[in-house]
Formats: sequence, C-alpha cells, structure tokens
Amino acid sequence: MLDGVPRSNCMQSWPYAKAVRMSDQKATRLAVVVRGGTPVGMMAIQEVKLGPVHFINLFRGPLWFVEPVPKEWIREFTKVFDCEFPRRLFRRRRWLPEWEDKNAENFQPFFSNHQKYKTAWLELGGSEDQLRGRLKQKWRNALNKSEKSSIEIVEDWSGLYLELFVEKYLRDRMEKKYHGPSGRFVKEEFLAAKPFKDAFLLWANIKTQPVAAVFILKHGQCASYRIGWSTGLGRKYNAHNRLLWEATLIVKSQGIQRLDLGGLDADHSGLNRFKFGTGAHIFETPGMLK
Repeated sequence: MLDGVPRSNCMQSWPYAKAVRMSDQKATRLAVVVRGGTPVGMMAIQEVKLGPVHFINLFRGPLWFVEPVPKEWIREFTKVFDCEFPRRLFRRRRWLPEWEDKNAENFQPFFSNHQKYKTAWLELGGSEDQLRGRLKQKWRNALNKSEKSSIEIVEDWSGLYLELFVEKYLRDRMEKKYHGPSGRFVKEEFLAAKPFKDAFLLWANIKTQPVAAVFILKHGQCASYRIGWSTGLGRKYNAHNRLLWEATLIVKSQGIQRLDLGGLDADHSGLNRFKFGTGAHIFETPGMLK
C-alpha cells in the first residue's frame, strides 16, 4: 500500500512496526482512511495497554495517496481521530501528523504551543548530472575530494556486518552524545526489511578498514537515511558525503523518487547544513500533538 503514497516515511513502514514490536512490545494496527467510499490515505498506529493505562502512538501519519493534502481532509481526519481515541484519564496519546504546516494553519488552537517537526527531503528526479548540479558548492567540493581519495565503497544488503555496524554506531552515539534508536531497534528494523531487499548498509573503507557507514531504508516510492557513523579518518576524507551520494544513486536507480534525510535539530546546525548541502528542502509539520 505504501507504493501508492507519494511521500511515505520510515515510521509508517513494516520494518519500523516490527522493530517497535520486538524492542518496545508495542503492537501495530493498520488502517485505511476512507472518504466518500474511496481510500485516500493509510496509517500504522502503535499501541500498548498496561493495566488501565493505554498508550497510543501515531508517528508521521496518516499518509495520503494525493499531494498536496486538501485542508478539508485534515479537518475531517482530526475529528475522526479524536472520536476514535478521545482524551481521557490514563490514555497517553502522541500524534505526529505528516502534513505540511501551511495546511494546518486554520486548525489553531488545536496545534498551538507545540514545537514544529521539520525534516529534510531530497527530490531524486532528473539525471545524475542534474542531481550533482543541485549540490551546494562546498558540499560538491567535499564529494570531489572524497572521490579522489583511497576510500572504497561497499554495499551490504545481507547484513553480514550488521553487528559491527551497530557496535560502531553505539560507540559514536555515546562519544558525540546524540539521540538515536537503540542497538536492538536498529537490528530488528534492518532484519525486518532484509527479506524484501528494502534496506542496505553502505560502508566506506580505507585499506579494508571501515571509516564510516550508513543505514538506508526503502519504503514504497521513498527511502530514508536512518543512521550513520564516522571515524576521525572518515571525516578527514569526507566519507559521509561520498556515502550519501552513492546511496542516493543506488535508490534512484531502483525507482525511488524521494530520500528523507531525517529531522532537523536546532542544536545541530552543522548537521542541518550538511543535509541542505545536498539540495534538500525543508518539510515542516505541526509537531507532536497529545
């Protein structure tokens, strides 16, 4: 069903649902959004009941089969969602809508006092030369430097070195003190996608030694940069520029239309600049609602 969604995301995918189930014990319910007898969208809701406490999570959904989303659809859905899961004592409801904030402008105060969620989307239309031409000059220079280095790029679709990838990712996360999924979550997500060839690891090696790597997940017409790590040597040779560029070409060759580079964080301006250096644009949503 994700194949019919112009802008899907990893949090509404099967591998994400499986990882949530295995690591957090949350079950996933799938639903189709119907309007006038016609399916117009879909969503995956994670939930768990602990005695009287009911947790409901709808992250980056619902997804819609058309773009842009008509405002009346948003208005109707918010009413239905409230009726289906009304606010009450012992219910913990978290909802991160997946529609542009400009489409929610008439829904205040429902969206008031919430920090907006922003992510960076890279459009993959056009030729390889056109994609390269959209790169910012500084980013393109870094890529050129990396391509002239001794870095070797290796694809891993089987997860042969998944344990090593997770080990280095956790070490990198601890050293740099950033938030990210647990090691178990990463493993479960990759393994759930593996049978469908919807995930791969991309390694940057120097003399057979890994200096950086990334995890890419495909979902329908789109793909997501999930996580990555780099050593000091990898940063010296701009390995992440090379990895992201090569990953972009791989998914583009498989018919992927868009690549989600992940959320933007005001506390990590350097990372934000890196993402925008690819030519990506901001997709801003209303933020987490409760």
